[in-house]
Amino acid sequence: MFIKKYFDKSETKNKEHLLINSVFALFPIGFIFGSVFVDLNLIVFCLFGAFYLKPKISKIKLNFTLKIILLFFIIIFFSTSIGLIKSLYIEEYDKDHLIRLV
Repeated sequence: MFIKKYFDKSETKNKEHLLINSVFALFPIGFIFGSVFVDLNLIVFCLFGAFYLKPKISKIKLNFTLKIILLFFIIIFFSTSIGLIKSLYIEEYDKDHLIRLV
């Protein structure tokens, strides 16, 4: 009886991990196809991981230092996104900007 319950739980646990593991296994194929596929694969992996870990994430209590670090990276992400949108759509992106960086 105990063995049957143990195997039933492990099979359902393996099914839950199967999707995340399969997305993780696609990383080498993404490197072959290019950076766009790697980026999409990473986004899908993070979304599935966050969805799977959602109950565990809500239980974690963050101390003040971790909240500050998280806020810092969120601000960096949004400021970079706003700068990219501004350079692409408002200032009409030019190839000369890229040449100056190289």
